[in-house]
Order: sequence, then structure tokens, then C-alpha cells
Amino acid sequence: MQIFKMLLLCSTVAYAMLASALATATVNDEIHVSIAENNEAAGATSAQDSDRGAPPSQISSAEIGEIVVTATKRSQSINSVGMTITAATGDTLVERGITSAADLVRVTPGLNYTPSPYQEPVYVLRGVGLYESGLASSPAVTVYVDQIPLTSPIMTEVSPLDLERVEVLYGPQGTLFGQNSTGGAINYVTAKPTSSYQSGANLTYERFNKISADGFVSGKLTDNLNARLAVGAVSGGAWQYSQTRPGDQLGDTRVFQGRLLLDWHPSDRLAFELGVTGFYDNSDTHAHQLVKAVPPFPTLASRQLLAAPIASNDPRAADWPAGIGLRSKDPFFQISVRTDYNLTSDITLTALTSYQDVKQDKLSDLSGIDGPTGAESLGGPSFLAHALGRVESFNQEIRLLGKQGPFIWTAGVYFDYMHIDDALLFTTNDTNDQPIPSIGAFEFPAGRTITNVDDYAVFGNLDFQLNEHFTAHAGLRGTDSIRHANTCVYDWNPSGDAAALSNLFTTLQEVLAAVGAKKTPVVAIAPGGCISLTPPPDLSPTEVRNGLNEKSLSWHTGLDYKFDGGTLLYVSASRGYKSGIISPTAASQTTQFAPAKQEKLDAFEVGFKAPFFDHRAHLDGSAFYYSYTDKQLRSRVLDPTFGLLEELVNVPRSRILGLQSELTVAPVDGLNLSVAATYLDSKMTSSFLTYNQAGAHGDIKGANLPLTPKISVVADAQYGRSVSGSIKAFAGISLTHHGSSNSTFDSPAVPAPDFALSAYTLLDLRAGIETADGAWRLTFFGKNVTNKFYAVDAFVAVDTLYRDAGMPATYGVTLNARWH
Repeated sequence: MQIFKMLLLCSTVAYAMLASALATATVNDEIHVSIAENNEAAGATSAQDSDRGAPPSQISSAEIGEIVVTATKRSQSINSVGMTITAATGDTLVERGITSAADLVRVTPGLNYTPSPYQEPVYVLRGVGLYESGLASSPAVTVYVDQIPLTSPIMTEVSPLDLERVEVLYGPQGTLFGQNSTGGAINYVTAKPTSSYQSGANLTYERFNKISADGFVSGKLTDNLNARLAVGAVSGGAWQYSQTRPGDQLGDTRVFQGRLLLDWHPSDRLAFELGVTGFYDNSDTHAHQLVKAVPPFPTLASRQLLAAPIASNDPRAADWPAGIGLRSKDPFFQISVRTDYNLTSDITLTALTSYQDVKQDKLSDLSGIDGPTGAESLGGPSFLAHALGRVESFNQEIRLLGKQGPFIWTAGVYFDYMHIDDALLFTTNDTNDQPIPSIGAFEFPAGRTITNVDDYAVFGNLDFQLNEHFTAHAGLRGTDSIRHANTCVYDWNPSGDAAALSNLFTTLQEVLAAVGAKKTPVVAIAPGGCISLTPPPDLSPTEVRNGLNEKSLSWHTGLDYKFDGGTLLYVSASRGYKSGIISPTAASQTTQFAPAKQEKLDAFEVGFKAPFFDHRAHLDGSAFYYSYTDKQLRSRVLDPTFGLLEELVNVPRSRILGLQSELTVAPVDGLNLSVAATYLDSKMTSSFLTYNQAGAHGDIKGANLPLTPKISVVADAQYGRSVSGSIKAFAGISLTHHGSSNSTFDSPAVPAPDFALSAYTLLDLRAGIETADGAWRLTFFGKNVTNKFYAVDAFVAVDTLYRDAGMPATYGVTLNARWH
């Protein structure tokens, strides 16, 4: 009944718009398959295009500027695509200070961003996502740059610079995009080389002495070779302070990145684009805020821990052990080649080839306290997470795009290979009350997984224009995903006191043998060996070799109706899959390494896109229903020796009901208003016994999905006008609201009140001046100007419950310059 109510609501609003929409001119989208169009599909929109993607202050009339997107891997007006899309131009991103993946929530309703327990990015879109940190864990929301997937979330921790636009696509996208993600896709489209000389620079100084600078230069090298070079760097910004050591700060950003694009047209029918991209992230890892102590054993260290200061509602207040370099050392490199060849005037062959290599070396504190560095310390033992790993990825897509009569079709094949070495170990000083002189003083393992992944897919999509109003869509993708992984918990530092780990598990076997729980001979574990034990009655140390060979058939079907006035009504149904996971979970028993199999999401959506008031306003709306099968979820398992430990499970059934709408209005010249909102109602719908992160055990039927607020809203208003000659002044305001949610599944049967995340609203302001021709712009800005405190997650690690706070109030000034 709820589904029909939402569908009726959207349909009623859609038909209410028809009276005004029918009065406007007919809009027909013609598709001409050519190299020029395919270059534009990769993001090569000309800088000379009049109002496409211009910021509000640059639009010459009150008419709303149109954005061209490539959601279907060909260029179309965003208002002609029968799916929910949020898009922002590169100028809009610069104008609003959207410089990181975390900032995308300020322009994207229904998107939730949070760091994982070990500070890798996690994206949840319309409630579809997974709070998971494994490098080999396929994302539920995949990020693409120029249609090339970033196969591991760690590759997305530094956002691309020099962008043409960003597109966020909702729902399963597997029939067109390489990764079988269930939640959607975030597509970054980079600015492309130009045939005329262009250059530009952006310089920002903000609170906490943070400086950001980037620039580009673009132009012709030869008659048929264009190039574009973009570089950027960020330094400073230590915004956290220690509660126990006045003057000690954390949170500096140290990032350098660059990209070189070469666009070569050896003939009218053939084009190549070579891209070389890289970044190095040497930023501080953020300190967590201590919420409460949850020590598993009543030791002296635990009593010290209970005396540690609890964080206040000050986003800057935190604690971490002194004298430790809490930093990332994460380099990323990518090389890609795109080839377009016109086989005929109506058929184009496109090949996308890329290689990616990213390394991870992150040291972060898991305690939220100042560990003992002397008699004056207030804290207990500090636990540091040392995340180490590397992902090498190669992917290849070959596709044909064609147009014959009323048919527009795409067909292709896709392959990717990944090698992932993913390790996590903990560092502590809780041995003989020794301080932490350096990393490696005492390390105990969590797990290491070496994974090889092979994905093979064949796909096809067809658009059939039935008549001037109706267009039908269908897509199919068959995928074979193969994963092999070797996993174990190892004694990483088998010297000195650390060798006690091997002795501990050998002794554990002896104790269990003595009481009759172990039926096989005791296997002595050598220092440095694998300490994970097989389940009773064997209980022998062994490395686990897991494999997943999963086949899936994704599909999409839809029907659009375009009115003469430009209003679009659409209905769609699709099925998507997210690959299975073999994660380096902390485990004392090998059964905890059991893979989580692939999840399936069936999505149904009805919506409309309607211009009115002579294109001075535009209203989009949709209602959707997502049905989950075997949703992957991080829960906990009770280990008889070490208490509650992590594990990945599949929840049989769950669902999400939702509404989403966006209104954009340009009532007068220079004034632009927009508001977008998402409503979500999520539930586990099948019985399933497990532990949540709070340690509550029970049937999770009826529980919410984690990190899924019921309401999220983004709104923006900007007004600009000429003040003298060629100088314009402008001012803008943005609001971001996220409703309350929970970091784990929560219900009366499995309560998790300590993991609740309160609702919050953020206010951003900006004002400045610019030239009418866009040669320069000076902007003064403030983000979260009310200094609203909000938490983006909560998590239990070892013996503390901690949270991550959002950024406090920041303010600064940005200078943008362009030369032609």
C-alpha cells in the first residue's frame, strides 16, 4: 500500500505540471553517432559553449542553464534521461567549495559519506552501501573518472581536480557501467584539452592555515594533437586539538596531485586520448572522539581507560597518543587510453583501457585517548590501527555505439583484473606498561588477505523510439566474477614480547585439549606463523583459502513519454548485483573468514522531469522501491576467548521505500534558487539472528539499514548583478540537512542507542565580485558558519566506543583566474 501511495503522489504532481508544460515548444533529442559526440561523451564539452554548465552569475538570462550528461554513455540533456540524476558543473563545484568526496553530500540529496573504521571512504546512496574497510571489498556505489572505474574505494580518497562536471546516478547501473554496483555511480568528468590556448588557477586560504592551489594549461601542440595539464596541492588545516596536551594539534592535509591528457586525432575517423593521473596523500589521519569506555576485562589498564576524558560536543576536541606520526602515505597512479573509431557514419567503436596502482599505509588511533607516555598520562592503553595494502587493477572495455532508424544501441564486453594485498595490524603499548617509542613497539595482528579478482562481462542496451513521444529502453549484462583469497591472522612481529602471541595460541590449544574440546594433536605455532584456529573439535592453526565464482544477469527496462512541452514521464525496473566479499576480518577462528556472497537489488522507479514558466523553473520527482536479497552487512560474532569480533554476513531480505524531488527556479535575471530532498524508509524484512555493533543479540527483523537518514535536503540560492561596468557582485547561501540515523542496525530487539547519529543542518555562506567575462572571481566564504556539531559515524574498536565529528566552522577566501 505504501508503494502505491508514493506512486500516486508522484503521478499527481507530474500531471499537475502538464498544463503549463504543454504550452512550451516541442523538444526532440537527435543522436548523431560520431567521434565528435563520443569525445563529448567523455566530457569534451567546449569552453565556448554558451551557457552550458555556467554558474548562476554567468547565465545571461533567467532561463535555467542546461547540463549535458553521459549517464547512458552518450551525450544527452539531463532533462531527457529517464532516471534520477544529480549533476553539478565544474564551475558550480568551485563556486560552492566542493573539493572532496565528503563535500558531495552538500550538492547530492540521499548521499551519505563517512570514513570507514580505518579511514577509507564509504559511500551510501539512498540507503544502499556497506560500512566496510577491506581494500578488496567491491563498493556498493562505484566512482568513475571519464567512465573508468576506480575499483577500490581507497582510490577515491583524493577527488579529481579540473572537472567539467560530476554526475550522480541512482540505482543499479550494471547494464552500462563496468562495476556491478547496486547503489549507483558517481561519475567525474574531467575538463578536456582544447584547440585554443587556455589556462587558469584557483587559490584558497582558509581557517587553520589551510592553503589549496591548483591550475591548468591547455592548448594545441600540433595540428592534430591537443594537451591539458592540471596540477594541485593542499597543505595545512590542523583543526583538531588534544584535550590533555594544550597546543598539540592534528588534521593537516598534505596532498599533491596531477593529470596530463593528450587528445590526438590522426584522422577524421580515429581519435585517441591518453591520460596519466596520480596523487600522493601524506595527510594526518583524523583522531576519533571518545564516547565511552567498553573494556572487555577489568584490568588496571581498563581502570585507567575509564579515567580518560570523554569528548565534549566540540568537533575539534579529541585525543591521541603523543609522539606518534598519525599519517597516511598513500600514492596512486593511473594510466588510461581511450580509442574512438568511426566504422561507419552511424557506428562507432570505443575502447577504454586503464591500469591503476594504489598503495595504502595509514596509521590511525582507535582509542580516542592519550595513551601512557609518562606518569602524568590520564589515559589507558592506546590502540593504533596500521592499515597496509596495495591494489593493482587492469580493466578493459570495448563497445559499439550505433543508430539505425528508430534504434540507438550499445553492445560491448568488459574485463577487469585486480590483485589486492590487504593487511591490518594493531599497535599497542599495553605490555609491561612500556611507552610507545615508535611503531612496532608491540604489534598484534588483525588479518591479512591476498586476493585475486577476475571479472568478465558482456552487455547490451537498446533504445527504441516508438513514436515522437514514446521511447522504450532495455539493457542486459551477464557477468562472471571470480575471486580467490588467502586469509589468516598472523603473528606480525615475532620478536621479544610479541612472540607471546604465538605462545598464547599454542597454550590455548593445550588448554582446550586438556578439557577434551580439542580432538587432534596440539600444533605448536612458530613466531610469525598463522594463529587462526579451525573450529572445534580440530582447533588447529591454518591459513584459509576461500573462493567465490559468482555469475549474475543484470537487467534494465524502462518506458519514457515526452510531452510537446518538454515534460518527461518515465517508469523503470532494474536488477543489479554487488560482488561478494572476502575481508581481512580480525578472527581467532577460521569460520570468521567465510565470504559474504553477492547481494542482489531489484529497483522500481517512476518519475517525471518538467520545465515550466517558460523554462524559468524545473521540477523533478520520483518514487522508488528497492528490494534487497542477501544484503551484505558487517555484524559481530561472539568468540569464546576474545569476546565480540567482526564478521560479514548476508541478511536474506530487506527493502527501501523512497521519494526524491528537486526544484530549480530562476525567477529573475541573476537569481537562482534550488532545493532537493530525499525521503527514505528502510527495514530488514526477514528474520535473522546476529549481533549488532553495540553487542546486542537478537532477531534484526524490522531494524533500520545503517547510515540511512529518513530525510536529507540540499538547498542553494545565489544572486548576482552588475555593480560597475564589467564588475559583478554576487552572494549565495547553501543549506544541508541530514536526518537522524544509526551507524549499525537498530530496533527494540537489537538496540544501539550509543550508535545513534543526531540530525543536523549546516549553513554555508559566500559572497564576492567577478568580472563579466569570467577572467577572475574573488569569493569570501564560510562553511558550517553556525559551528554546528554533528557526528558522521560511531564504532567500537577494542575497548572504546568512538565517533567521528564533522568539520567545525571554516571560513576563507578564494581567487579564481582564467586566461585565454
